[in-house]
Amino acid sequence: MEKYINKKELVSSFFRLLYGLGALYMVFIGRVGDPGSRFETLLGIEAAMVVLLLISLFIPESFSGGSILMFVIDVVLAVGAIMLMGVGSWALVFAPALAVSAAYRFDMQLSIIAAVVICALILIGAAFTHYSGPYQHLGMWIAMTILAWSLASQFSRVSAEDKFKMMYLDQEKSNADLEDKIKELEAKMQSQTIIDTVTGLKNFRYFRSRIEEEIARAKRKNYVFTLVLMEIVGMDEFVEMYGEPERRKALMKIAGMINEIFRTTDLLGRHGDNQFLMMLPETDDRSSVIPIMRLKKLLTSAGFGPDKRFNFDVNFGVSCYPKDVTEVGGLLSLASASLKRSTQKGTGMITLASSLFRKGPGQN
Repeated sequence: MEKYINKKELVSSFFRLLYGLGALYMVFIGRVGDPGSRFETLLGIEAAMVVLLLISLFIPESFSGGSILMFVIDVVLAVGAIMLMGVGSWALVFAPALAVSAAYRFDMQLSIIAAVVICALILIGAAFTHYSGPYQHLGMWIAMTILAWSLASQFSRVSAEDKFKMMYLDQEKSNADLEDKIKELEAKMQSQTIIDTVTGLKNFRYFRSRIEEEIARAKRKNYVFTLVLMEIVGMDEFVEMYGEPERRKALMKIAGMINEIFRTTDLLGRHGDNQFLMMLPETDDRSSVIPIMRLKKLLTSAGFGPDKRFNFDVNFGVSCYPKDVTEVGGLLSLASASLKRSTQKGTGMITLASSLFRKGPGQN
């Protein structure tokens, strides 16, 4: 039930009820109305009180026309009560309290006008009746006090609204900053899911999905591409000599060399502990041997470890689309089989998948 009650009208409703009770009393003692129709007058006043209270409490706060209506009713009640009971009655004392509700019904300018109108009507009524007794003075004092309170309440409400507006803007800015941080974190997490944390190259899961995309693109544009699988020989011995931290440094250094040799259009990734993958678009298997030889020369001549005295050997396996096979699993399998053949023959070997289908020794 509370959500249907217009809380802005609670104070005014109390005073309207007070005026209604006063009117009932005046009729009851015979000071107002015809004594012969006293009962009917009492019933009419009671019915009017009930209707007025229902309108006061259940009229929607968002309905601006209702606020104007209630203000007019307040003015009529105040003036009517003073005219019926006289300016020396208690009606004059409580009438200015209606200005309080005006301060909460309207915006600042309208509430000031409403409060001034109510208080002015009381002053005018007192002036025309030439009454200046204690009740009138007390009423004027209350009127001015409530008017001041109404204005202060209105200014305070405006100040509070500004404060909440600033708080809202600050919250909006905080939310925007938070959204930016979330997007940055999501981008970072997404990059971490496709990047090998040790070498900075693409990880195998991402690499495999890119091979599938490259096959679809190669089919549409009718071009070849090569897959190179490289294995670092001697890593276990290196770890025994220098430890795991140096192994991570060595892998980072090897990744840097791979980036240096291959093109920016080539896809470079890590495959397994000591293996690397390179995908070379628009390059056949024999043409891929050129950058492979350059990488082999650079890598085997470099010194690793804190003393720069350790040298790695490498082996390569190469498969080509569509020359050797036309699907992802086949490309990876043939590159792996070619690398295995290179390992069987020694170190520093390069085996093309096309040579696996020939009789006799493979092609290096």
